[in-house]
Amino acid sequence: MVGTTISHYKGLEKIGQGGMGEGYRAEDTNLSREVAIKVLPEQFTIDSSVTERSLTGERRRVGPEKGGTRLPSGPRPLGGP
Repeated sequence: MVGTTISHYKGLEKIGQGGMGEGYRAEDTNLSREVAIKVLPEQFTIDSSVTERSLTGERRRVGPEKGGTRLPSGPRPLGGP
């Protein structure tokens, strides 16, 4: 993902990895801002309940009160108060 562009998100650096996937710092080239992208392992994308659990957890961690925005393809802005 680092150095790769997916849609209008350019991968800048890997920022983490865990049991549910990998996290990357990326640039939203349409809006000229940094976002965080979570990439799930392929086997998790087959089971929609796993995907929904991951998204639900991310929504709890990064909400509007922290400056997070749910974009249509999933990335959220980095940072916040």
